[in-house]
Amino acid sequence: MNGKYLVIGITGVTCGGKTSLSKKLINLINQHAQYSKFKINVKVISQDDYFLDVEDKRHVWVEEIQHIHFDIITSIDMDQMYKDILTIIANQPHYAEHKSAQENGSQDKNQELILFLQGLQRDVNILIIEGFSIYEHAEVYELCDLKYFFTLDYEECKRRRLLRVYEPPDCPGYFELCVWPEYLKYLQLVQVKSEENKARGVTFFESNSVDRSVQVFKDIFQQLKN
Repeated sequence: MNGKYLVIGITGVTCGGKTSLSKKLINLINQHAQYSKFKINVKVISQDDYFLDVEDKRHVWVEEIQHIHFDIITSIDMDQMYKDILTIIANQPHYAEHKSAQENGSQDKNQELILFLQGLQRDVNILIIEGFSIYEHAEVYELCDLKYFFTLDYEECKRRRLLRVYEPPDCPGYFELCVWPEYLKYLQLVQVKSEENKARGVTFFESNSVDRSVQVFKDIFQQLKN
């Protein structure tokens, strides 16, 4: 753990479920937090909040399609993002108030997760870092105690991407020239990083309809017990 925080990285293919997993995980923790006698604090840093302005000269221009390349790490202000991560880790955590178990009841709760929380021996601070290329930043990669990566096949990724609305919007050829090739390079990079240190390696998820939040929740509390 990094000081007071357990840091979780969630990354991978575009439209793969990164943000959805982050939200489900937060909801799951909030729904069950009242079963612990200790405090639980969860914060999220999203890489999407650090895109450079479209007028920024640091962007890479793709001549073939006359479009900014947004799917590379240089389209992100990673220096500011990393500073914000370090600030969160360094500062005193703020704990939200949770309803008591008596107020909320135990209906529709996961009994295994309740047992995990009842077994906590200290306050818990969790920082979730999510984004499409966060592990390219060496320091962010090393900060993450638990690392997750979503994968997806070409056709399904393209289908999902076409359903999304971006500003500025994807132009014809953007997916084929920019999105998919960068994802493949990133996947290969992360696979190599993970093999170099398997003890702190990456868990790969196929982006399907399976809800991974309970698995990650269990990983968190297993990590806290170690």
